[in-house]
Amino acid sequence: MPWDSEETVYIDGSWAFMHGAHQHILRVARMRCTHLLVGVHSDEVLAEECGRTTLEDYELRLQRVLHNRYVSSVLKDAPWTLTPDMLSSLGVNRVMIGSVGKLRDCGREDGADPYVAARDLGMLEVVPSLDGTTESSFHESQLARAALAAPSTLCPAA
Repeated sequence: MPWDSEETVYIDGSWAFMHGAHQHILRVARMRCTHLLVGVHSDEVLAEECGRTTLEDYELRLQRVLHNRYVSSVLKDAPWTLTPDMLSSLGVNRVMIGSVGKLRDCGREDGADPYVAARDLGMLEVVPSLDGTTESSFHESQLARAALAAPSTLCPAA
């Protein structure tokens, strides 16, 4: 369990459309700990904090994270904002985030820092993101790629 681990790292997010940037941060986080605890935000939290839900439902996102080879355990319905009590009770030694950040990932540039507790405790580590990929940008690129690959459904008029 995370609280019994020598070094527990916590990382959270929506984990929608698991892409290379997600895999990168999970791999980096796992290399720096003995237990990787991954929080998955519920659809309700995403709707409240981002003003929208993701296009992938919670169960699909949760199952994808549960089956990821770098993940040791999962915190279901993870809160948006971390608290000192939460970090302490779970035995978290370090919190890792990507340099893109979850506020930008959900389309916000403002708002309270959800990681202020980890920052104040000196346990926040920012992992440079592979690129500027966000959930929205990844989804848009997938739609564009599908549109280019799809055969035309238009039929010539008789």
